[in-house]
Amino acid sequence: MNISKLLGVPYANLKTAKVFVKPGQVVVTYNKKTYFIVKKDVFTNILHPLNYNAINS
Repeated sequence: MNISKLLGVPYANLKTAKVFVKPGQVVVTYNKKTYFIVKKDVFTNILHPLNYNAINS
């Protein structure tokens, strides 16, 4: 499985990533330096088991 295709565009800034989040999506990070916007089910089913963390609004 290619995780980078699931993650999409990286954001270096959490504040910027939060601007683009739509309902049903969540901002996630693995290292607290790069942030990604993904669908909530992708986070729950694929990324969370891989130790990615969701960022609360």
